[in-house]
Amino acid sequence: MRGDRLREVGLARQVGEGETFPSGAPSHRIDYFLTDPWPAGPDGSPLGLADLAASQVPVLRARAWGVRELVVSDHAATWVDLEEVGQRA
Repeated sequence: MRGDRLREVGLARQVGEGETFPSGAPSHRIDYFLTDPWPAGPDGSPLGLADLAASQVPVLRARAWGVRELVVSDHAATWVDLEEVGQRA
């Protein structure tokens, strides 16, 4: 499933960005880092930061990300630095 479909079906959130395939001249992404969908309220709207503070489940966000070329591979590798929402001021 392509990353743009993830948001539509609501099963997961993609974190990080960047083209990863093909290795020599990446033009599209073939691998994804996924986390739980962003929590939503009863009306389906995403919860705000104040609402997340009371949540028992940590919500993650990507702080930084990138793509690195591999020595022997047909695609590049993605890295993502995650943090819990609300950790930074």
